[in-house]
Amino acid sequence: MSHTPGCATCMKRRVKCDGAHPNCGQCQQTNRICFPVLQRNPKFTFVAEKLMQKSHVPTPQKKTKSAQNYAAAREMIPSALTIPLEDQAMAYYFDHYVMPPTEVIEAARGCDSYLSLMWKRSQRESAICQAILATSYNAFAKARRNHAASRTSRLMYAQAISIIQKSLLDPVGSCSDETLLAIMVLGMYELTNWHPYENEQGGLNRQHQVSRHKTQCICHMDGATAVLKTRRQHGPLNERSLGLDKLVRRQILKIKLHRGTGIPVWLKDGASFGETGFSLILDGWMVRISQIQQEMQRFTPTMNISILNSEYFTTSELKDLLEQAMIIDNEMYLWTARLTPEWSYQTYTTGCESLPASSYDGVMHAYSSLGHAVIWNIYRSIRITLNGTVITILRQLETYYEHEVQSSVEFAINTIRDLIGDICASIPFFTGEGRDSHKGGGSSSIVVEVQTERREMVKASEMAYLSAPLCTIIEHFAVSGTSYLQQQWIRSRLSDVGHATSYAILEEISRV
Repeated sequence: MSHTPGCATCMKRRVKCDGAHPNCGQCQQTNRICFPVLQRNPKFTFVAEKLMQKSHVPTPQKKTKSAQNYAAAREMIPSALTIPLEDQAMAYYFDHYVMPPTEVIEAARGCDSYLSLMWKRSQRESAICQAILATSYNAFAKARRNHAASRTSRLMYAQAISIIQKSLLDPVGSCSDETLLAIMVLGMYELTNWHPYENEQGGLNRQHQVSRHKTQCICHMDGATAVLKTRRQHGPLNERSLGLDKLVRRQILKIKLHRGTGIPVWLKDGASFGETGFSLILDGWMVRISQIQQEMQRFTPTMNISILNSEYFTTSELKDLLEQAMIIDNEMYLWTARLTPEWSYQTYTTGCESLPASSYDGVMHAYSSLGHAVIWNIYRSIRITLNGTVITILRQLETYYEHEVQSSVEFAINTIRDLIGDICASIPFFTGEGRDSHKGGGSSSIVVEVQTERREMVKASEMAYLSAPLCTIIEHFAVSGTSYLQQQWIRSRLSDVGHATSYAILEEISRV
């Protein structure tokens, strides 16, 4: 009598099996799958395991000659193909930092609109190409924490400086578009190239570091001013060069107004540089405010009033400056009432209880385009600077008219506060945190979307437009009476801008 082997399931469980087929009694009682044992396998291999092993065994195929050649060719190809570092850096820079001219209105354009054209037209060994490469590598290194790109950026920067120095010795090269734009690009390089250093006592003085780094950035701007003056003295230029001069002059005017220094006579006439429309209006205000600031340098708090001719002469001059400033402020206020509907913006309340860090006092603005928002913030920054100058004049007059000027000081402070609130309300529009959910009729509302990584979500070229207005606000904290919590909110947003644009100097300014 032949012995009937039990099932594989019972053997694995080590229980007695009756050997019934197709299901044994033990498997029926315990509701298990009854696997029979292969008679030819002395090790009691499970059928399911055997089938699984067979499924993973490839069917042997005879390799053809073409397959053998293909396999040999694949062995010669590297395991990982990488894009060259220069291509990565250039693609990142032009995608994040260069604003195409078609994406912003003419009044809000900057020198970056010429970078693509100059990169294509110039040779790689030229100053502008080396400056673009240095800035591209540096921006890519900051964003991706790439040490190789950082080292390369410093080498490119040194080469660009050397080429510019040689070009300045050449009468023709010193007036070229490549030299002028290269100096402006190197100024952008300094914004990202932040290296803390130790002072004489061995510690770190953050305020002194920021001042020194600002000086390095301004040196490039002063160099661009000298080159621009040389170009204007050498006669007529072509249309492309005139357009570049206009954009460079815009940046120079903003820097000089921010520094409170005077504007040279040859730089005052915006119409001669091709400015028209809104740009010419803003240009005229900046020139007039700069003249008032230059006149105010004679009335600093450290000056002894007795050295002037007389008390009447001093107060009369201060009153004249105050009257000029008030006329400009009134013009700027009335200018907003004459704007066309496309320049209007919508104001929304966000319900800041749920997202207190996303809005300033729970208010956001929505504009028709990025360029319109840029012009509005330039207007507000200029007017904040103007009212700060008004307060300085009124403080000087308090010595003689203490009670009469107090109401004017309060009015100027309230104006600055309102302008600060408007700039802060525009921040979500630039950062992409707020989007207009109003479609067609009905009430308008705003949807707040907080982003975790602004560098990847919003272009650095868009966020960079917030740097100058926020720095202007921070410089007027003392006269505006902004609360501590509001100051911290504004500083945190400037730090966000510095993080998104890789402008390390902005992050340091936000901490000072």
